[in-house]
Amino acid sequence: MSSGWDTIIIGAGLGGLTAAAKLVKAGLRVLVLERNPHPGGTAYVYHRKGFTFPMGPLGFTNPALIGGTLKDLGEGDDLKFYRVHYRVRAFNLEIPLSLSFSATKKKLAELFPSDAQGVAQFFDDVEAIGSSPACRDSHINSSITKRAGETSAAEYLKGLVNDLRLRRILGSLGSREPYSNLALLAAMWNVMSKDGIWYPEGGMDLFCGRLVRAVGGQHKDSKLSDIKGDEGWRREGIGMIRLGTEVKKIRVEKILGVTLEDGTQIDTDSIISNADYKTTFLKLIDPQMIPTKWYQAVLNAKQTGSILQVCLGVNSKRADLSSFEEASRPDSCIKYWQECV
Repeated sequence: MSSGWDTIIIGAGLGGLTAAAKLVKAGLRVLVLERNPHPGGTAYVYHRKGFTFPMGPLGFTNPALIGGTLKDLGEGDDLKFYRVHYRVRAFNLEIPLSLSFSATKKKLAELFPSDAQGVAQFFDDVEAIGSSPACRDSHINSSITKRAGETSAAEYLKGLVNDLRLRRILGSLGSREPYSNLALLAAMWNVMSKDGIWYPEGGMDLFCGRLVRAVGGQHKDSKLSDIKGDEGWRREGIGMIRLGTEVKKIRVEKILGVTLEDGTQIDTDSIISNADYKTTFLKLIDPQMIPTKWYQAVLNAKQTGSILQVCLGVNSKRADLSSFEEASRPDSCIKYWQECV
């Protein structure tokens, strides 16, 4: 028997909430099931003793796309983004990382004059790789873009610049040894210098809370920490978020639906899984319902490992944080802590 839900979405992370909000706006009845006691996934923040700690992302690219999506959902008219600027302090040097390519080239050429030519070539190549569809008519650019995915950033830089410190700065946007291929490194530099990393005014908590409201209709001033249990009806019950509700199985035979950990079965017309692909196809769906070749491909596919995050709250009144005076994010976090206490 139908449960009355047009769509069930597994996972209330950013992807699941965005999908749910768009479907609710289209008039569909949407149920979001989240096993954690909070929505937002890794974009959630938690509070401890006056400090606010992020669980995951500290920023994003393409604010126009994100802002436009929220406006379309009726939740972005007053949302503001500001760009976060980065710099690295290492090797007794202080180097800005989020300036334009021309400004960064000039700064690095001043710091490493003997490698100025290599620096100029590096950023020319990085820019070419970043805009490769528009550069295919150039023989030089075509050559670098074709081999970028197979070229080690470490090997590329070893043949381009002599200073070991500069190789690390260019190769990791920090002080580490270069660890990626040239294509990924070029993408990182293009994001940092050209696209920029952005942050929503009010923090990730309020940003994700807007998506929650678009699904469940919470009060405008609600934060993610205010959303508890299975609250979250909107527009006469067409959108609902249930927290602390884990899906055990996705049923795809005969009647589409999900089975919860407590044995409850909920039928639906469609299912969207915002869980990772291995969890979705190896754990939630019966292996007998998946072609053997496809199952093995998913099973053998590489997956990024888990990350252990340790957060440290520092009382700005008891520590010398003058080194961070020109940094945008540490400064804003310090001010936020002072306001809390």
